[in-house]
Amino acid sequence: MLKIQTKKIIMRQYLPRCCSVFVLLCLPSLSFQISKANCTFPDFLERDKLWRSGTEHHDFSRMYFNGDYIDIVKNDVRFEKRCKEIIDREKGLYIVVELPKHGGFNTRNTYSCMQFLKRSDSVVQIKESNPSDILTLSLCNEPNMVLRNRPIIKFPIKDNPSVKCPFSGGYNLKITYNSQSMCGTSIIPPRLESECEEGDGVTLDFRISECKLDNDHSLQEKLRCLASWTDKTLENNYTFVVLANNQRSPLCMRLEGNLSDLKRATIFPDGRCVVNEWDSYSQPIERASLDMEKMVVSNLCEDEFDYCSQEQACAKFEKYCSKSCRKCQPETNVCSFPEELKGVWHTDLKSVPSMINISTYNLHLPGEGNFKCVGKANSTEENAYRLSLLHIFENGCYPRMTCFEYKKSSKMTLQYKFGERVEWPKFPLEKMIHDTCQDRKLEKPFSVAVNGAQVYTTSCQLPSDFGFKSGHLYLRDATSQDYCIAYYEYSFGRSDKFNMVDINATSPVNREHLCLSSKKLENGGVFVITTSLSDRSYRCWGFLGSGSMRRIVQLSLENCNENTFSSIEYGYRSYLNSFSVMEEPKNMCTLVLDIAVNPEDRPFFTPPVSVPPSPPRATTPPVYRTPADPGSISAEDPDSGSSTYACSAFLLLSVFIIHSMYVL
Repeated sequence: MLKIQTKKIIMRQYLPRCCSVFVLLCLPSLSFQISKANCTFPDFLERDKLWRSGTEHHDFSRMYFNGDYIDIVKNDVRFEKRCKEIIDREKGLYIVVELPKHGGFNTRNTYSCMQFLKRSDSVVQIKESNPSDILTLSLCNEPNMVLRNRPIIKFPIKDNPSVKCPFSGGYNLKITYNSQSMCGTSIIPPRLESECEEGDGVTLDFRISECKLDNDHSLQEKLRCLASWTDKTLENNYTFVVLANNQRSPLCMRLEGNLSDLKRATIFPDGRCVVNEWDSYSQPIERASLDMEKMVVSNLCEDEFDYCSQEQACAKFEKYCSKSCRKCQPETNVCSFPEELKGVWHTDLKSVPSMINISTYNLHLPGEGNFKCVGKANSTEENAYRLSLLHIFENGCYPRMTCFEYKKSSKMTLQYKFGERVEWPKFPLEKMIHDTCQDRKLEKPFSVAVNGAQVYTTSCQLPSDFGFKSGHLYLRDATSQDYCIAYYEYSFGRSDKFNMVDINATSPVNREHLCLSSKKLENGGVFVITTSLSDRSYRCWGFLGSGSMRRIVQLSLENCNENTFSSIEYGYRSYLNSFSVMEEPKNMCTLVLDIAVNPEDRPFFTPPVSVPPSPPRATTPPVYRTPADPGSISAEDPDSGSSTYACSAFLLLSVFIIHSMYVL
């Protein structure tokens, strides 16, 4: 009995002390993990940059992000929000605490949940819960989150990159601003064009002062797209676009329905991107409603709108009614493409393999549209010819004039370039045709296109001092892949091809390259165009340098010209691939390449013309997605609270044991 009492006394003395030690060890785990030093906002919220929302006249606020806090000035009141907990880094969800600064009225900390939705590198939308005195994860429940209509935008605007606008086409407009019809009694419709050519952005042409939304607008606004995203629900199918130039605050455009056939859009001049007609503060929305009508112009001599057919139109609107007012004749200035140009020509456009299809009166470029021949002009370059083309858009964009300059460099290859575009219409049309082909509009270098109908080879004319006389050459590219190359002019009398083998491959393939054209450069180098019958690919090669500086470079057909090769020599341009001639090891290639095959013994074929793929449909731009920070613990991570739960359980058990001991 005495032993039992002694044990009870010892347990009563030491067990509470042991439990106290464990309590002290567990307390840090029990504290909310909001104090972690690695709680920082997303990297795309660039530090020490000004982020603004609203305009000088509408809910203007400024934000600076600096790792774990946001410095905010709104309505002349400055305060700070600090990152307290990363709830879901992938979704951009954060618990923040608001700290008043500089004499703010609220002296208590409040908590809220913020979600950052990345729309582009320079545009971010914020969803936020209402502030609460209590810190709880339920703040981030979806019903508690409110989407702020005004995105925050990085400044200065001029430093922000443009994105491709989500729609292309041209439309005549009917504008209603805050429920009031614009433009008065004028029948000249304002006009909107977007991405008629890639990189154009959006042009808003009000035509007359009465159609302008406010005095801040010019008669013609050229705007860049900074971001776009979609909002699709059962009720709505919206696409939002943030538009800006360097002269005015950004505005937001809401497009409704099918982007390829728009009927209606809304402009919010104060920068809001409104899903519903009333924002979260139940404030009325300033908006301009646009009714959109597409009109396709397919000829040089055309009217700009339907009213031109009215008898009285020419008295006031001759400028816009050139066809009805007989300022031009539809039948004039029609020309045809020379016979030698007709057919399919393979080339590269914007670094993508493409085809130019030329018929009697039209030239077609996939992704660009149709070009109609409307006039001929003289060229100042020897053996070069110029044609004035009318670029026709099926999406409602007004046509544009461009000059097509070309010269045949061989039976198989065509050097060509398109000049700068000239906007339609300009009168007299004959002068417009002439001005389109002025030298200053054709300053860019030629590209190369290859006839896809048949194969005619020519001498490669590779440099005599490049080393082919001594046999095969050993090459190494930028990725340390090894190749052998052989040119047979000096050994077998075959000058119209060279062979090349990737000797690192498990089963080396002897690839034959047939020369279709060749031209010597001023520096002694040579560039050639080849085709490989195994896959009917087309390549541009440059054989440059001499001695230990010998190398072979590959370019796209789009950049295959003397200017590019000269720029490469001085290190100003890049290339698709480069091969250096290696002196060691000796005799690396002697047994790799086969003896040349007589071209007459090899069957040539004409491949079927491939149909270019349809352009991809518009998709929803991704909302912010970045890998989870391995150093952070998400409040939704099932493993993140394991130590907390263990300590809590132990504390409850300790209390129960202590209580039992005292009862005993």
